[in-house]
Amino acid sequence: GSIGTERPADAVINNFAFGISDSPLVNKESIQLVDAGFGPQIPLLPVYRKSVQHASPDIVFAFDFSPGPDEHGEKIINGLMEDAESYGIRLPIPFNAIDESKRLWGVKALTVFKNQEYDVRVPVLCYMPQVKDDELIKKYKDDARYVAYMHKLAPLDWNKEATSGYASTARLAYTKTHADSVVTLTKFNMLSQIEVIRNTMKERILAKREIKKQALIKKNNSK
Repeated sequence: GSIGTERPADAVINNFAFGISDSPLVNKESIQLVDAGFGPQIPLLPVYRKSVQHASPDIVFAFDFSPGPDEHGEKIINGLMEDAESYGIRLPIPFNAIDESKRLWGVKALTVFKNQEYDVRVPVLCYMPQVKDDELIKKYKDDARYVAYMHKLAPLDWNKEATSGYASTARLAYTKTHADSVVTLTKFNMLSQIEVIRNTMKERILAKREIKKQALIKKNNSK
């Protein structure tokens, strides 16, 4: 028969909210789940496809919570690039990146991708995997602004927790302390990179102003 007539079965799992009185699923012993099915985990393509045809976002923040160094970074980026190429969509990620740059995609808290020609029709991509960036920890360990963060992050082995510990995909429950460590890591990565983010925004604003200025000059000269 035609594959179009086939229907894959939903994933049926035990309902983790069964018996919880204020849950809308209180009486269901099992629940059915369907994965979003987007291979590279980050839904960038709809954003970038729209940017070519309609009003374009200037900067896109992509937060990657894939578990562990073998999943995020180069693997995710390569998946995005392959999908984008198949749809004829331009991403600001370099196809000829050296191996060392690709390695850093998975260990740095923030990587800013800009196309070489800095075409303002192509949004800047700020890629932020959930990682414990050793260079950032070293840089800010004595910074008074981050004392509370350092206290919580110092003992954290994030790769272990993300792949086989409390933050792994299969774990459906963890303590408030565990949840706090996940949030603390995200907040630290974001706040410690605030100047880079500000400069990226400033560069974008100035580039768009220059384009408008040149367009106005060209218009005036054509009169």
